[in-house]
Amino acid sequence: KRLAMAKVLIHTPDVLILDEPTNHLDLHMIEQLEEELSAPNMTLLLVTHDRYFLDNVCDEIIEMEFGEFTRYKGNYSYYVEKKALADEVRDATQQHLKGLMKSELEWVRKMPRARGTKSKSRLDAFETIKADATRKFDREQVKIDVKTERLGGKVIEVRNLTKSFGDPTDPATHKPIVAHFSYSLKRGDRIGIVGPNGIGKSTFIDLLTKKTEPDMGTVSIGDTVILGTFDQQGLQLKADQRIIEVVRDIAELIPLNKGRTLTASGLLERFLFDKEQQYQYVSTLSGGEKRRLYLCTVLMRNPNVLVLDEPTNDLDIPTLNALEDFLVDLDICLLIVSHDRFFMDKLCNKLLVFQGEGKVKEWVGSYTELRERQKEEASRASKRPEPAAGAAPPKAKTSGKPTYGERLELQKIDKEMPKLEAKKAELLAALSAGGTDHHAMMELSLELEKIVKRLDEMTDRWLVLSEKK
Repeated sequence: KRLAMAKVLIHTPDVLILDEPTNHLDLHMIEQLEEELSAPNMTLLLVTHDRYFLDNVCDEIIEMEFGEFTRYKGNYSYYVEKKALADEVRDATQQHLKGLMKSELEWVRKMPRARGTKSKSRLDAFETIKADATRKFDREQVKIDVKTERLGGKVIEVRNLTKSFGDPTDPATHKPIVAHFSYSLKRGDRIGIVGPNGIGKSTFIDLLTKKTEPDMGTVSIGDTVILGTFDQQGLQLKADQRIIEVVRDIAELIPLNKGRTLTASGLLERFLFDKEQQYQYVSTLSGGEKRRLYLCTVLMRNPNVLVLDEPTNDLDIPTLNALEDFLVDLDICLLIVSHDRFFMDKLCNKLLVFQGEGKVKEWVGSYTELRERQKEEASRASKRPEPAAGAAPPKAKTSGKPTYGERLELQKIDKEMPKLEAKKAELLAALSAGGTDHHAMMELSLELEKIVKRLDEMTDRWLVLSEKK
């Protein structure tokens, strides 16, 4: 999908039509796509459930509802505000029409059968009022209400977790996912897991849920934990199985809060599968309906630790809103991998940021707060004055002769720096040559950025150690 997007954008089209463009893109790529689509001369028509993307890219929203199109001249936030106001006006108008219909109905009942022209005209007006007053505007919405079991003090404890793929002795094939990572997931934690595509976020989730064995370290899950996992693979369904059977295979009665219970059929109705559809085969379901059914089967097990791996793919905005409203006040732990920044901001109070080479950094706060901090740091770095031409770099303070370890470190730097310089030159040459693969160019640029940063760090360290010689 990233390659297809790059092929489209490389031609700088005047008109661009996109259907769910942010699915399967990582957060960094989505932000870059937003910049690309902000070109003033581009006409854009897109379908997406990514609410921040709509806010940042669109200046007009077209809503399809009740067989009608309504245009809102603004971004998604503007649409939400004006839509709520329009709904209030419509509801108030309908209440007024119901009162008017009631009084007109009394007139209709009193009128004799033989009616004149004026009476016929008033009767036609009554029929119009009746049609408008009784028109159904109720939206079908997912109603989520399941019981969650009490969670004890111990949730998930990770000690010295290490996992990699490939040959550790071959840098070309070796891919560290996580290295010597220790963490204690506590009650009330709502953790978002962020990082580029392919860095190992889903593998990390599999390690925490014990679907994958680590190379080193331990994962310990508390005795009171009831784990629920909503992942990208989805529910393994049999094409000849009926929808109701999928739920009944788990339970016929589902416990709710306050001692109430709900039948499997009743639960499916709350997830917008009416009684007629419940007896259809799962092969008839759309991708979005299968995801909704999968969500139903996960939540009906009453989990108190919920793992969501790209949960917003193929869910519409009303279903997302219902899921968010259900989870936001729920006393459970959440582990979320998602490209949906709105979803992450609303539900997560911490982030685990995958930085590559097995490094994972904790951030306390939302994703938006993290990005603001990163942008501030980048802005400060860009404003640092460059040293005058020919001026010698400032000398580091010396502190006596180098230790044996420092001498070894200096020798290692002397060996590594030429290799990094050669790699830097290779990447610069590749970027200068250009190419039509937009994604490949971006990957080269990111790799070059890492190399330059590493060279800067090594140069600074080399200066400090050299002063001790």
